[in-house]
Amino acid sequence: MEVSSKIYEEALITWGYEHKGVGTVIINPPLDGKPMVLGCISKIYNKLSSTKIIILVDSFTERIDLITYFKNVNNEDLVNNVTKALRYDKLIIITESLLQKQLSITNGSNYIIAYNLKNYSEDTIRALKDKKFKLVVTTSQAFNVFNANDVIMISPILDCFKSDKVKDITDNPPVKETLIRISIPENSEVFKTLKSYNDYITASINIFGSFNVLQQAMLGNKLLNISGIKFVKILLEKMVGLMY
Repeated sequence: MEVSSKIYEEALITWGYEHKGVGTVIINPPLDGKPMVLGCISKIYNKLSSTKIIILVDSFTERIDLITYFKNVNNEDLVNNVTKALRYDKLIIITESLLQKQLSITNGSNYIIAYNLKNYSEDTIRALKDKKFKLVVTTSQAFNVFNANDVIMISPILDCFKSDKVKDITDNPPVKETLIRISIPENSEVFKTLKSYNDYITASINIFGSFNVLQQAMLGNKLLNISGIKFVKILLEKMVGLMY
């Protein structure tokens, strides 16, 4: 959650506090649903570290993709906590939705997350109904299923990822300043020109005493309502007065 962390955080607050841990979020490209899933897990474990969470996915490939994302997040503590809950404590169970009936994996948990499901079976609908806290993370394309209304009745759509919000984020991403070291040959014209500019600035500051005074000599002083020329005359008069 780097570029768009704010919109995910707002969505998690809407889901967790305003809607009491129940809701569906439709997240379309270029944004991704995985940060929402991880953010939800993080919020839950910040309060209840021994809670069992069921995550339903469509396929084994989706499961691997989600686990890989969890392991590569730039937050060591969060990665360690999720890995421990997933691998050792067996508190996070990521399973294919079609296997849940045979495995009865939804028993003993109040939290369920349905991630990018393209099919909502009767067992999935029942599991969503049974759980007190539920989050459905999907896309417009994936949610184009015949029983989408059944899902919405159980887990209403949260209007957190409006197209205008997403467009504002993708059109105006935060800019990170990067300094790149470059080498300029001393016998080049660029180096000679740069050196002459540096020498001129250094000499000017030595004469006027500071960059602020130099700037006033060039642009004037707005507070005193005097021009640069007038400022220089006053400065020279003071300098002459100090000499005698």
